[in-house]
Amino acid sequence: SCSQGVLGNGSLLKQTNPCAIKPSFFSGQSVVKLSTFHTHCIALTSAGHVYTWGNGSTNALGHPKRGLKDLYRPTRVEFEHNEDLTFLDVAAGYDFSLFLDNDGKVWSCGKGSYGQLGNAKATVAAPAKAWEEFPELMQKDVVRLSAGYQHALAFTVDKKLLG
Repeated sequence: SCSQGVLGNGSLLKQTNPCAIKPSFFSGQSVVKLSTFHTHCIALTSAGHVYTWGNGSTNALGHPKRGLKDLYRPTRVEFEHNEDLTFLDVAAGYDFSLFLDNDGKVWSCGKGSYGQLGNAKATVAAPAKAWEEFPELMQKDVVRLSAGYQHALAFTVDKKLLG
């Protein structure tokens, strides 16, 4: 099925066979990591750019200027005031997304009713740095992310697990 555009092929037509996502949707860059959960998808490219698509109603796509619209094809996430920012890892959770930048800092957007965004906000439309209210966590260099139903985990360079 292609409900809410989750297949990323630009169409809502039912698909019973595998279909390719056009490389042009990623500006010709190769995809090095995919993460999906429920009704949205995240792709990380070889250039360190992040693309999202699928259900836009929860802000998990990180495209506040587009409102809460579904995206039927991969669309690059713009990190406000950080045009040159590149990323190492991504993780899709239930109605939220996590992004790990090259400096080892975590960004998040979507629904965060249970603290999974790493801040005190219930909803974040534009990707924002996580854990800013917790200086001791902001000093950790994260190397890997994981997300689940209503929780998020991060693994640090000094082998600590944050959740």
